[in-house]
Amino acid sequence: MKKNLKNIICTALIPVLAASSFVGCGGGDTSSNDEGFKYTGNETTLKIGIFNGGLGYSWLEKVGREFEKDFANVSFENGKMGVRIVPHPDKVSFRADLVQSAIEQNVNADDIYYLAIYTGPEYIYKGYAADITSAVVDKVYLDNGELADMEWDAEQGKLVAKAGATAPTKSIADKMVDTNRVGYYYSENELDFNKDGTADYNPGYYSLPFENSLSGFIYDYDLFSEMGWLDYDGIDGLPDTMDDFFDLLDRIVAADMIPYTFSKGVSNYWPGLYDAFIAQYEGLDAAELNFTYDGEYTFDATTSAQMKADYPDVENEEYLTVNADGTYTVEIDSQNAWLLAYQPSKSELMKFLRKLADPKYFDPDIYKETHNYTAAQDQFVLSKLGKNKQKRIAMMYEGEWWENETRANFNYTGGYGKREFRFFPLPYIEGQKDEDVRSVCDYSRGVDLFVNAKTKKLDLCKLWLQYAHSESALETFTMETGVTRFYDYDLDEEQLKTLTPFGRNTYKIKMTNETGVTVFASRAWIDPNDFYRDTPMGGFSAYIGTTAYYEWGGSSPYSPIQWMVEHAGVEGQGEYIGIDTIVNGITDYYTKANWEQAYNAWESLQ
Repeated sequence: MKKNLKNIICTALIPVLAASSFVGCGGGDTSSNDEGFKYTGNETTLKIGIFNGGLGYSWLEKVGREFEKDFANVSFENGKMGVRIVPHPDKVSFRADLVQSAIEQNVNADDIYYLAIYTGPEYIYKGYAADITSAVVDKVYLDNGELADMEWDAEQGKLVAKAGATAPTKSIADKMVDTNRVGYYYSENELDFNKDGTADYNPGYYSLPFENSLSGFIYDYDLFSEMGWLDYDGIDGLPDTMDDFFDLLDRIVAADMIPYTFSKGVSNYWPGLYDAFIAQYEGLDAAELNFTYDGEYTFDATTSAQMKADYPDVENEEYLTVNADGTYTVEIDSQNAWLLAYQPSKSELMKFLRKLADPKYFDPDIYKETHNYTAAQDQFVLSKLGKNKQKRIAMMYEGEWWENETRANFNYTGGYGKREFRFFPLPYIEGQKDEDVRSVCDYSRGVDLFVNAKTKKLDLCKLWLQYAHSESALETFTMETGVTRFYDYDLDEEQLKTLTPFGRNTYKIKMTNETGVTVFASRAWIDPNDFYRDTPMGGFSAYIGTTAYYEWGGSSPYSPIQWMVEHAGVEGQGEYIGIDTIVNGITDYYTKANWEQAYNAWESLQ
């Protein structure tokens, strides 16, 4: 396995200045960073904004120092030599509106942004994100994923293969998983913002996936082993059916412990569970119809009969075929996608969540105003101590980054990396299409990185992107954060040992076939149907009765699980709403009339 980025030969084919000629990297500087690397104070600065959340930014500092060393003797600006990487870690200033304002006004803007937001076509249309296609598609890596033996061509503003060296064979695009390679590419049609038949920008890449983190139930493997709860027939001895899953929760309650906790105030973690459930039940292609509105779906005979009862004339629709076995096959498009409300996975998901949101299963502290994601993490870790009559918590619903985010709390329970946690894959769902699938979901929907379209250092930014997606740089990212990015790279056994047991578990789920867990990483949320993207109706929402509203994928502040715990019959937290009302609410809201009204209103604005 590669440990250092040493394949670049730092010589300029066409120097910016005569003084730019040099023989090798490093040397001759008078100031230094904390690792002894010498600075002259005359370097080109590259400001990289990074959301300082669960991943931190130590990986950026480490990769940045290597970058500085390898390009110490390259001139990227007249009168300057070398590069100084300047991380700008923050949270507050990286809200979407503040980032957009900084770029628009060109005040305190960074050259590159690694954020916790989805940029999408808006950032292209408004001129925030630069075209980085050449950096993404140019071949700069060897078969092993490392940068080839290359040199900087200042006239072309890019790396070129050194004469006689092994030619590069891979690009960043080649390292991306298929769903992202396709989903992050914008076609001419997608960039025709004025709808005049001509693209307003060049087709290509304007952002890249930064995080592709898993979310789901994370269980305390040490506790499960100690209590003998790993005695089921599923992966790692976990429950393999939904009946066994709830049997496990009942056993945890019987042991006077709390089955799970989460932050009720953070709604955007849960869509990973909903997506995984629907994809596991329906299959990925059928699940993606909920984003794309483009494809064929066959409803079973029972569901088809219900559709006919609700809409007696449905068999006369030109997009619907009545099959001999009583099933309906529908060619789904954006005008009839309301029929997807009848997918059985929707009602099965609601039944699962309604049962999951039983107050006996979740931590009652979630109702406290102060119980945010940090409090949930802290309590999950520290419940092992049993202080102040705190019950032990067996699981938490969170994301892949959680362990790094609450790292300091492990000092009180044996030390960071000394305890073992693992992701809990969804058990078999009665009626799912492929009986063998057990899954988790790629949570981080469009957590992007992009280059500021107003930067004066576009070529240098592109160079950084190529450098930061080399094998070694990706390895450094994972070893520093414990999080695995969805690119083609791998850690050897020694590198895996640097991860916590939880980090190794997530790495193996995402990058190997050892665990038997399927990861659903859909491209549809990156590249959705325009109607889905622009309207709450497109998010498969549901009105319960006439006032209460929940949805997954849209603009509501609630997710189904949040809504259900607020209507779980807990005193002072709202009346209990039963599953029949919830399930009926889906098709009561997703009617042909409601859909057509929303679609026609949307179409009139196009």
